[in-house]
Amino acid sequence: AVKGLLAARGVPVDDVPDGPESDLLTHWQQPWLILSQTCGYPLVTQLPDVQVVGCFHYAAPGCEGIQYRSFLVVREEDRHLTLADFRGRRAVCNSADSQSGYNALRKKVAPLAADGPFFAQTSFSGSHRQSLKDVKRGAGDIAAIDCVTWALLQRHEPEGLKGLAVIDRTPLTPGLPLITSPHTSPDT
Repeated sequence: AVKGLLAARGVPVDDVPDGPESDLLTHWQQPWLILSQTCGYPLVTQLPDVQVVGCFHYAAPGCEGIQYRSFLVVREEDRHLTLADFRGRRAVCNSADSQSGYNALRKKVAPLAADGPFFAQTSFSGSHRQSLKDVKRGAGDIAAIDCVTWALLQRHEPEGLKGLAVIDRTPLTPGLPLITSPHTSPDT
């Protein structure tokens, strides 16, 4: 759809690949990149040369303007617990370079971890969706899931969220930026 809209506005997109390769960092750094979306953490730590185009304003619960947050998700049986009750348990995060799945959870846990590590184990699943599956099957006990992903899964895969509950929210943070190559002209 985006390629069609760009082509209708005279932006040459004939030889642009359809989607990211398996390595997102490589994808985001391609000289032909017209438009993509990244996480804010890689933007400020690994992508110094890309141009920021903007940010969506999502209507999902938990979003405010261009800001979003993560929900702390646990199994339904643990819905009565607070974050402090998860000391010594297992966290599942999508990746170490994720603002919503890792750094937001670290910020929330930091005041509780003054005496050493808070979680007994932190594992990385590769995606928010997989983190939820890992919590649901007992491979982890808690995960931070961005509110946009949560809303999309509620709409399109609600059965995947059965047996899970939100017990807390992280503070708001700037939303996922839309980016383009440093070679993309300002007119484009």
